[in-house]
Amino acid sequence: MRLSRRGLIRGFSLGAGYSLLAPFLHCLGSPAYGAAGNSTPKRVVFVLQSNGFHPWEAQPKGLTLGTQRVLDLPLAGRELPAGLAPLKPFQDRVTILQRLSGIHTRPSHSAKFAALGGTSRAFLKPKAETIDAALARELAAPFPIVNLGVCTFERDLERDPLPGGLLACCSAWGADRPIATQMNPALAWRGLFGSIAEADDAKNEAAPRALDSAKDDIRQVQAALPAEERQKLASYLDAFDAADKSQRLARRLGPDQTVTEQDDRFASKLESKQLEAQFDLAAAALVGGLTNVVTLCSGGCNPNGMFEGLGVEYDVHPIGHFQGRDGKTWQELYTLMRNYHLDLVARLARRLEETPEGNGSMLDNTVIVYTSDGAHTHHSDGSEWPFVLLGNLGGQLRGGRYLEYPRVGEPGNRTINALYCTLLHAVGSPREHFNLEGDTKGVDRKGPLEELLSA
Repeated sequence: MRLSRRGLIRGFSLGAGYSLLAPFLHCLGSPAYGAAGNSTPKRVVFVLQSNGFHPWEAQPKGLTLGTQRVLDLPLAGRELPAGLAPLKPFQDRVTILQRLSGIHTRPSHSAKFAALGGTSRAFLKPKAETIDAALARELAAPFPIVNLGVCTFERDLERDPLPGGLLACCSAWGADRPIATQMNPALAWRGLFGSIAEADDAKNEAAPRALDSAKDDIRQVQAALPAEERQKLASYLDAFDAADKSQRLARRLGPDQTVTEQDDRFASKLESKQLEAQFDLAAAALVGGLTNVVTLCSGGCNPNGMFEGLGVEYDVHPIGHFQGRDGKTWQELYTLMRNYHLDLVARLARRLEETPEGNGSMLDNTVIVYTSDGAHTHHSDGSEWPFVLLGNLGGQLRGGRYLEYPRVGEPGNRTINALYCTLLHAVGSPREHFNLEGDTKGVDRKGPLEELLSA
């Protein structure tokens, strides 16, 4: 029996819980949500980390880069490199891609919009749509795309200022149509949850929390939902409550109090804590059906920033110039930061895995795409661009693989554009190519990565 979202919403006499539950209820019965009688929704999450992603950081132990042909091997039984260790519980769903080329993007410190666009250099303004925007057009949801991130504001906002915690850096609907990334978790919270977030902001610390105020409405909705939707609602409320608790602590601390590493993520000035908050909000938005496409940008496409809270309490630029510090080599510092980011990726994957959907979980219908906005190193020519994928988009992608292509300039080399074309094929929107036109027309042959598609 198909759920009628309009009927559900009209059938409830919701009070304080309307603002909290409305985003979830509005998704029920829509094709994007995957109600009974419709295919389950597909979701794509992009995670960009600044300052390069070295090929050795993505290389399973015992394998040596340098194939003259496409190398397609199972990951099963292979030891992941130290930086990817947090993904070990999901190794059968992980695919590592080596030696895709993005040389035409000429990234240097960062390709910015070209990292997800596959265009020629697009540092200040995008030249075409980016893959996250293209997917958002296909995977309809109340929020077509959610862009969240962290950056060092003092530097990034001087370079490219936008009001309200926003930075245009990596995503675009089309040429000269950038999509702003929200770098302030507190403002992202308000933007996603609207009036319920604003109402909760107005409460003093002694006032009841959002979930407490809405408990009668929550019980009413739970009683009317089938088992799968009840469990999904529970996951959505858990994610919302975690963010709500953090927000209340942030307000109690106040803007003039010193925030330590142990303090709230939403109030903290530490980039590591802020990124945790953004991942939590991404989880809530995905589980609640608010969006099917999320892009998380760590570093604001700028290699000069800070990433405090991990024992890296200084500008990360020198690390990209192979300088160690505080008794750690530059490789160890990269691994430290890589571990942290991929631990957040693994946490997000677990949240999706714990949320039932159809005959499996939300993770079964999702792929998380992790890479750098600057290809393979700090000063990159884009000739090698490692990617790590977690998930198979409802069986459309082959998981648990190691795929290596010949180096740029050799027969069989493929580009980042081919990967993005593959993702469009996997969500049911096949194209001959992705942005292979104009000055990029000859950089690759048309078509997806056949080795990555399951059929």
